[in-house]
Amino acid sequence: MDLETTRTNVLSGVSGAYAGLFSSPFAMILILLESNHKQNVIYYGTLLIAGMAAVIGFAVFYAFDGFNYSSLLGILSPPEYNLQLWHLGASVLLGVLAVPIALFFVIFTRVLQRLTEPLNSKPILRSTLGGFLLGLLAVVIPTTIGLGTTEMSIVTSQAAEIGLLLLIVFALAKLLALSGALNFGFIGGPIFPMLFVGSCIGAAVSLIFPQIPVGLALGCMIVAVPAAVVPIPIALAAIGIIIIGLSPTNVLPVLISALVAYSVTHGRLGAGQENLDEDAE
Repeated sequence: MDLETTRTNVLSGVSGAYAGLFSSPFAMILILLESNHKQNVIYYGTLLIAGMAAVIGFAVFYAFDGFNYSSLLGILSPPEYNLQLWHLGASVLLGVLAVPIALFFVIFTRVLQRLTEPLNSKPILRSTLGGFLLGLLAVVIPTTIGLGTTEMSIVTSQAAEIGLLLLIVFALAKLLALSGALNFGFIGGPIFPMLFVGSCIGAAVSLIFPQIPVGLALGCMIVAVPAAVVPIPIALAAIGIIIIGLSPTNVLPVLISALVAYSVTHGRLGAGQENLDEDAE
């Protein structure tokens, strides 16, 4: 097929799959609106096709799952809090805090790119070695394996028992595993692992600053960390809201933190934006 048809089909496939996974066709439209596209009327046709795919994907997922919504909805249930003015300022700071976390991902990626470059002409050896190393890392730190959705509820509900230091270790180890998987040739993206990293950092923030509501710390960091890497902050905020099940009054700080993290890493320095986008891809 021609390039434009292929692109539309890929967007439709992604929309259908993720709409079923998140039970939210609307969030997929947000992703398409925020992704790079031509600013013309023709793109509305692509949005219509992808939107239809998202609705159908959600319907199929819903029917085959016994008419139940995705298990990802509300996997975290932090206590609600009464929104105050200072919470908005805290969400800005939490968005800024996500930036150095994203830089760790960039550093790990750059280092591993250089280390794996001699193996690029030997994909079987590269992927086998990568799988072996990721397996060793998973033996030492089991939270590095998989998407991290199951572990998110564990690290957030048992943050006090896990402790501050181990939460940070979990976050950095997950970033290392993600960078390793991508550089050793595995297929996937950074969103789900970054959600887990954000949950670890959010739980750590709530331990350091107990005056910050748990729901505020978790909600902001879960979306700000991936928003600092993947340039779709509004869609990530919507996904985070779906996962956490936030009340309407607690949504605003999440949006602010996502936009701040995105703006600092992508809006301030053009070169930094290109580097992060390449790593995210």
